[in-house]
Amino acid sequence: MAHDWITKQQLDQFKGLQRLYASNQDFDFGWWCAYFWKEARASGGRLDPGDEKLKALFVRVYRDPTLPTMNFGGRKTAGATIVVQQAASWPDTDADKRAVLELALEIGFKDMPGGPATGGIPRGLEVRRYFRNKLRLRTAGGGRLILPIGCRGEGRDFATVREHGGALNRVDLGLNNMGQPWHPFSHAPHKDRMYFRVASGDNCLFSVLSVAETMKLSVGFPLIEDEQIFKFPSALIMHWTRSQLELARANDVLLARVTCTVNGTQRTGVFLATQSYAYSFKVLGDAVHTQDFLENEMGGVQDQCIERGVREVALQDFLFGLKLRRIHLGPTRGHGVIAFIEQVRYQMGGDWHENVERALYAQRHFDSDRQAADAVLDPLEAQIQVGRIEGERLVDGNAVQIQSIDQWALSYEQFRQVIDEPRNQHFGQPVYFGATS
Repeated sequence: MAHDWITKQQLDQFKGLQRLYASNQDFDFGWWCAYFWKEARASGGRLDPGDEKLKALFVRVYRDPTLPTMNFGGRKTAGATIVVQQAASWPDTDADKRAVLELALEIGFKDMPGGPATGGIPRGLEVRRYFRNKLRLRTAGGGRLILPIGCRGEGRDFATVREHGGALNRVDLGLNNMGQPWHPFSHAPHKDRMYFRVASGDNCLFSVLSVAETMKLSVGFPLIEDEQIFKFPSALIMHWTRSQLELARANDVLLARVTCTVNGTQRTGVFLATQSYAYSFKVLGDAVHTQDFLENEMGGVQDQCIERGVREVALQDFLFGLKLRRIHLGPTRGHGVIAFIEQVRYQMGGDWHENVERALYAQRHFDSDRQAADAVLDPLEAQIQVGRIEGERLVDGNAVQIQSIDQWALSYEQFRQVIDEPRNQHFGQPVYFGATS
């Protein structure tokens, strides 16, 4: 084979590299290489039997123009001089950069074929079965149309969603240098695909809009552990210094004082807190069943990933949105999150409305099918009455319940006051701090 001169030891050293190139700023070539390489190095050869693409990438990184044309002995001799470490410089041309990124993409990512959400049978599974929440609409001919309903948690507010015309994946938006000629997502076929991250076992962060079947799942997103969005100290909250609290606040992570119960005993608590939005929408475009893909195509563990994916959601397909204050019971989604509803907005005619008239809502969204409108709005109104949504908890033994938010976005002085308040130090009434480790 063309790359047989590369030794197993060299490949093992290559896979051990955290980064192939230096990065000077977010989303430059070095950053993108690290994103693709993280999946490629840990994929275990599942998409690259025999490591042939990995070897081709090795040659691209430690580029020597004579290697592809030398005889075997010459290549082996030249290859023996290669020091396997982070490359000293980036490739010279856009084409060379793209070749590196495409190889890493093809080693660690797999294209997920999608299908229309209201029908179609990609991979033998009807897409409308991807979503447990479905409306059965009357059609003009007297029949019924199955319309799946999806949910999504994110950081964009109502005005931004309107400005963007809905929700597009970041590839189609051309953000984060994905429109640059050196980027794989600027060229077909890569720019048109929805990708699965093989090592991470979930959707690509850029080519897929991750969506959930339920609001309960969606309120956990964006993830508190996503360092592209949130950053906070790993130290226990009770030990945070002024500078650590200010660092967290600068990265959209706040502290909130709450009333909580721990194993049935009422306590004062201090927890990580963030603001987010959750949206409900009609799924009309292509969709992918990430969980099914992982389990059936990649041999993944059942229920390891319960996400779905879509390419985009048009603004007119949004049904409603919630502005949330989230209390995080720990440093990951799995520890649990309680989302308190601050605002509700209803989307009609490309704008957000504070109040809704059901007949008009049914006309705009469901061809005047009032039963379908009631199926959306009745559960929402019941949830508004509760005032909060409890997200999933995946960490066993978390017996904390949050009753109310008493103080939002604590300053350092307020934080110290909670800690130092004498009654909170009394035995049996200590402050409870959300886990941060």
